[in-house]
Amino acid sequence: MKSKGKYILSVLLTGMVLLLAWQCNPDPVNPAIDQYSYLNPIVNPPDTFQVIYNLSTYGNKSAYITFQDSAVWKIQILSDTRAIFGVVDKRDSSLQLIGAVDTLGFQGNISYTFIANNNNIDNLNSYFVQFTKLPIDYSSYPKKF
Repeated sequence: MKSKGKYILSVLLTGMVLLLAWQCNPDPVNPAIDQYSYLNPIVNPPDTFQVIYNLSTYGNKSAYITFQDSAVWKIQILSDTRAIFGVVDKRDSSLQLIGAVDTLGFQGNISYTFIANNNNIDNLNSYFVQFTKLPIDYSSYPKKF
């Protein structure tokens, strides 16, 4: 009888730990941050915003973003980092791959194409990328795109 009680207690404690751990996971969906679909062009976004891609099917998914002013932006992938993510400058077709977090300077009034590709990973649906404008001088920042 004692072993049955210990078993039930261990199952309950394990369940509580799992529940608490689940509550600690950050949810990329933050209602205080503006969110945009990759399907519609994004023009003059706010200083912090998220782009949501649907990567449930294979192939490139492109978001077209035009920033109002030249500025330095932190780009952070909030989802599965196994997907491929990058930006293309239409002026010269150059591609810059972006890891989990990167910081790049973007010129104002230029349309950039941000591409996400699920890299043939199964069970990869919603893909969140957050952009945050940084208080860094664009003209002296070396990593411009």
